[in-house]
Amino acid sequence: MNSSEQPGLTPLTYLSTSEALEVVRRSLRYAWDLRYRYLVKVLIVVASIFPPLILVWPFKIIVDSVVLGNPISEGMTEYPFYIQPLVNYLVDKSPLTIMLTLVVFGFFTIVLLGIFGETGTTGSQRDVADSDLAEGTDIATRTENEANRARTNLGGILGYFEFLWTIRITHLINFKLRSVVYRKLQCLPMSTLEDERIGDAVYRVMYDTPAITDLCEKSIVVPIQTVFQLYIVLLMLDTSFPEAPELFWIGTTGLPLFFIVFLIYTRRLRRQWELSRDLGATTTASMEESLENILAVQSLGGQQKELDRFSQSSKESFKGYLIGYGITLLVTLTGIFLFGGVVAYAMVVMTDLVINETITPGDIVVLYVFYSRIFTASRSLGGLWLDLQAPIAGMRRVFLLLDLPVENPLDEGQDETTEDLEIRQGIEFKDVCFSYPDGTRVLNNINLTAKLGEMVALVGATGAGKTSLSYLIPRFHKPESGEILIDGKDINRYSLKSLRSQMAFVFQETTLSEGTIEENIKSSNPNATDEDMRLAATTAGANDFIEAQPDGYQTHIGTKGSKLSVGQKQRISIARGLIRDVPILILDEPTSALDPETENELVRTLHKASKSKLVIIVAHRLSTIRAADQILFMEDGEITERGSHDELIGIEDGAYREFVALQSRVIQQE
Repeated sequence: MNSSEQPGLTPLTYLSTSEALEVVRRSLRYAWDLRYRYLVKVLIVVASIFPPLILVWPFKIIVDSVVLGNPISEGMTEYPFYIQPLVNYLVDKSPLTIMLTLVVFGFFTIVLLGIFGETGTTGSQRDVADSDLAEGTDIATRTENEANRARTNLGGILGYFEFLWTIRITHLINFKLRSVVYRKLQCLPMSTLEDERIGDAVYRVMYDTPAITDLCEKSIVVPIQTVFQLYIVLLMLDTSFPEAPELFWIGTTGLPLFFIVFLIYTRRLRRQWELSRDLGATTTASMEESLENILAVQSLGGQQKELDRFSQSSKESFKGYLIGYGITLLVTLTGIFLFGGVVAYAMVVMTDLVINETITPGDIVVLYVFYSRIFTASRSLGGLWLDLQAPIAGMRRVFLLLDLPVENPLDEGQDETTEDLEIRQGIEFKDVCFSYPDGTRVLNNINLTAKLGEMVALVGATGAGKTSLSYLIPRFHKPESGEILIDGKDINRYSLKSLRSQMAFVFQETTLSEGTIEENIKSSNPNATDEDMRLAATTAGANDFIEAQPDGYQTHIGTKGSKLSVGQKQRISIARGLIRDVPILILDEPTSALDPETENELVRTLHKASKSKLVIIVAHRLSTIRAADQILFMEDGEITERGSHDELIGIEDGAYREFVALQSRVIQQE
């Protein structure tokens, strides 16, 4: 397979036909749970074939008997059996009576079954120009219509029912797939997500998943509908005009014509739609990164550069879609041109048959409808594989994400016998090594034991591996070698859900969610009481500034806590960790933005909490470190010294002692 460099969770590689078929097969598995709903949908669309084929015969009667004045006599054999009762009723009736009768017949046919269909929520079922102006012509801006897509070839009561039924199917299958993809993202190792652009992941969840709607409809409903339509119309041609067999053979040429034309361009179009979606993901990622770093962009005067970058990626995305749309249009026009030649020949034949009185002028109306239905079905069935290429490209990107490996199969709930974890002793590292995906060694031969009832501090210079070590405990990263044990058992025996239910982690980079202060603090423990929340906030030094807010704990903090200072966000983050009643509490630089008084109060509280918990702190500040029961001093990914503050400070020429002395000198200079 050819490939090209594209940003995203996986590189862009072009699909072969067998791989495209596999994408279709996997997509249809999601439709299996909705098989009975799809069955009803199929029955309805098959029923939608008949109304226009029934209603066309009254038009023949109008032309032959009302316009041309040919009388309707009893025993006429030029009408099919299903319209014969109506014809018998019209025998010896005046032209006015015939016209009024047919109007009433047509009205009830339209109201009950419908004939003027093509109602839908996507541009393909409405005026193309209007829909494109309203929705845009790129993948992203059309996606939500795909996720809420419905269409019907019927009008009337039956068409209304089909429309609602289809919307429900679309909602269910999109919700199911989006939930699966989002759950997968939550199970991916942090090392995978850290190396990728978040915008690409968002694009796959929001903009690629709706492709399943189109793919399932075109794989399940369209083939059955078009095959039935071709069979029924050709059968009617054969039985209704037995004296003119050439009309039947002309009708059979449509399918092979479209099939041959469309097959030639299938591979090229599939590659273009794959490229178009990757370019769309690049645009989304570009916008996400720009907004994520908006403060740096504005402060450094980088607005124009970011605008140029976004404009370029947006133009490329639009260009990719336009090329794909252009190829589709070119192929369709080619098919129409060839079929137009067939229709022109058919018109010559029909004119000759009318002149020879083999058929009547009214039959031309019938034949026009028959051939238009043959054309529609031939276009749909012959171009089915071509039309599937766009949704295949989208679903392929979804499956590439779903196929990414997780560190532990238990994380995806594949094993229902997962042990429940309740930590009673502590954790142990045995010869643990860890490297980044690029091969950079971060931790080397880490051995440590930390028990409940202890406060452990990880200390060292920036880049020593402290945070990486702490990330191994909740399995944000997976060790390259060695073992991590909890109560003597490998942590891989437990699912992420079970493991992390026993831990609370306060990150160095504070992340808050849109909402109120209360919602953010209670997010780690929704069942916590208001008293628990205030106690956690007081311990974190946050209660005073929260109470000073106009709405107190109900104050909205903006996107990512944009209405709060760095120190305020950090205190809320600490409160969020403290409110969770778990055996292990891990804090990464928890006091970096706290004032000395708040820091001292927090350290005292953490030391008190460590009597029943294991508290692990990654820290630089001496005031935080000295209270720890065990200090692990790290250099270049290794633990070089361990012990209490007093023990380590007593080591002559010790690394920890030098670290403390350096920090003391800095404080004195300040």
